[in-house]
Amino acid sequence: MSTRANDRKRRARTIASAFRVLRLDVGASAAEVKSAYKTLARAHHPDKTGGDADAFRRIQEAYEKILAKHERDHVAMAAMDAATRDGGDARRRAASEARRGESAATVLELRQGEDGAALTRGGDLKHLGDERFEAGEYETAIECYTAAAAYAKVDGTVEYAELYHARGSAYERLERWREAIDDADRAIGVRALWSPPWLLKGRALEASGAWSRAAELYRECAERSKTKDGDEETTRRFLDGLKRAEMKMTTQDRMAEVKAHRGPVIGMAMKPAPASAEDDVSEPVNAYVATIGADRYLRIYSVPQGECLYSEKCSVDVKTFKWCPTG
Repeated sequence: MSTRANDRKRRARTIASAFRVLRLDVGASAAEVKSAYKTLARAHHPDKTGGDADAFRRIQEAYEKILAKHERDHVAMAAMDAATRDGGDARRRAASEARRGESAATVLELRQGEDGAALTRGGDLKHLGDERFEAGEYETAIECYTAAAAYAKVDGTVEYAELYHARGSAYERLERWREAIDDADRAIGVRALWSPPWLLKGRALEASGAWSRAAELYRECAERSKTKDGDEETTRRFLDGLKRAEMKMTTQDRMAEVKAHRGPVIGMAMKPAPASAEDDVSEPVNAYVATIGADRYLRIYSVPQGECLYSEKCSVDVKTFKWCPTG
């Protein structure tokens, strides 16, 4: 694990410990923090009969740490809002300067000049996103990572692969598999030999029911890891993923019913295999079934594999649907 990752986890543990001292859940509001601090400080003040000086000191230190964190969050979010409003021109100017071969000092002067308020360091937003991720606030973390990616090209402080992997992991926690896969692909495009985005993509493919694609990915990555003397733990994780995907494929091929939705299925449409293909036994023939559930998810499965090929949440209630005549 990298030093940066260790530092991030250590900071998250410190903040979590501070919230516990104040007997609050991580991510409690500023008002809740202030109220808890006042209550505990009065109860443990050393000038009060039965007061505890050590406990009072811990309460003060915890309160100060949380206040500092709230202030960092406020500053970073304000910078992100400002960048969203009017940072586009400054970003384009900075990129133009860089393309003309201007020195890093020139870009630094731009940041500190009249447009400085419109820019924030990508590393700051990445750090803020990591804190929000650790706190379980995945939507906010995604916003921070997205903003950090927008300015990483100017700042050069954060690697794109790390940002995309972090954002994809947040999408994974929200079970937004398509976005997780897209970000994994972006990270892979930047650092093709880095294993975390490959593992992320494999997990997302599994979760979305694309088991054959997940198995193919795991198999190729495991072989590549062995050939290039990769880390044994990483190779094992790829092989474990391959085993899971193959087991799912074997099980699913023998299932007559697919548990496709959280709740009842309210519609289903079958697209038969093309008649012209039925007589050709040299190639496997697939049919497709589409389902819509009370959860508003439209899903398309291949038959007989039972693999989910497509999943999308509809913005409106859909009661009936059918396949387009042209497929």
